[in-house]
Amino acid sequence: MATTPRRASIDIGSNTIRVLVAAGEGPGLQRLEVRRRITRLSGGFDGNLSDAAMQRTLEAAGEFAAFAREQGAEQIRIGCTGVVRRAENRDDFLWEVEKVTDVPPVLLSGEVEADLAGRGARHHLGPTTPELVLVDVGGFSTELSIVGEHTSHIASFDLGVVRLTEDLLTGDPPSPEQLAAARRHCDDILGFYFQRPMPRLIAGIAGTPTTIAAVLQGLTVYDPAKVHRFAAGREA
Repeated sequence: MATTPRRASIDIGSNTIRVLVAAGEGPGLQRLEVRRRITRLSGGFDGNLSDAAMQRTLEAAGEFAAFAREQGAEQIRIGCTGVVRRAENRDDFLWEVEKVTDVPPVLLSGEVEADLAGRGARHHLGPTTPELVLVDVGGFSTELSIVGEHTSHIASFDLGVVRLTEDLLTGDPPSPEQLAAARRHCDDILGFYFQRPMPRLIAGIAGTPTTIAAVLQGLTVYDPAKVHRFAAGREA
């Protein structure tokens, strides 16, 4: 009896690296294992990825590729996003990723990243979900799109939580003045996108929205089952 093929994807983001091992294909794809690690690849970015940030991320990438193979993955895909797109030393980093994983990585454009996020949202939310604005907040970039029957109005911005924190939110906790400056900065970059008619529903993916969902629920231990599809109104 033939076994269901297993595949894995490794997402090298600007703040977090993740590995997903799944079985099957298409609509019947079954998630088997997920692991993640915060490596802050965009930490200390000055036009180049720092040696320390690359080392942290390469170590995790090598471990995750080995883990995927241990789980029986016959095919592994690796995608890099955000800060790698802007790094002057990105070719060196991509070469090192291939060396530690034995998999050639793909550098995704912001538009492709947003489109893939939209596909994932449609798959998880189902065809009856109303049209919504999808917000993918990363460590170095933020992708926006309108997701309905199709994904449209795709846009990518150099605005992420790591860079925003290092540049503007230096206090612990940030001061009211720092928070106000961060809001103005976000408005300056994202404001024009929202000048068109927008769906009333907004969905967020990646670490920032999931952290907000955990905080609003008072979770002391992160529970993906309680965070996934958590809903809150503007008053929250």
